Amino acid sequence: MDLPKSDKRLCPAPDWDWVRYITALVLAAAALLKAWQFAYAPLGTDGPYSAFLSTIVVEFELVFSLALFFGVCPRIMRWATVCLFTVFAAVSFYKAITGEVSCGCFGEVKVHPLLTTILDVVIAAASWLSRLQT
Repeated sequence: MDLPKSDKRLCPAPDWDWVRYITALVLAAAALLKAWQFAYAPLGTDGPYSAFLSTIVVEFELVFSLALFFGVCPRIMRWATVCLFTVFAAVSFYKAITGEVSCGCFGEVKVHPLLTTILDVVIAAASWLSRLQT
């Protein structure tokens, strides 16, 4: 008996639903951990990362994670996730090659930039390869 054409793949594409839920959890965790850090150790207003910019980043991550979680505009969000996590991977990789100890992605939680680079690449690739349920 022949398998259906879609089941003959060596590695089937992940479902977008799983990818978006996991991505939403990662983004929400990053945003909440940064917000927790800001509540207990506020950033100064000088330097390249001002408190205002940091607040914008946290709010963006929370809104993006909620949009992913609730399935708002799935096609657009799928490609936006690919683009966003490609940028995140580039920033994390830059921090890794410049010798940063932590990427700063998760607030006070220290995570080596190479680990976050790998996480970002995996999420971007899974988003790219995922298929929408229509």
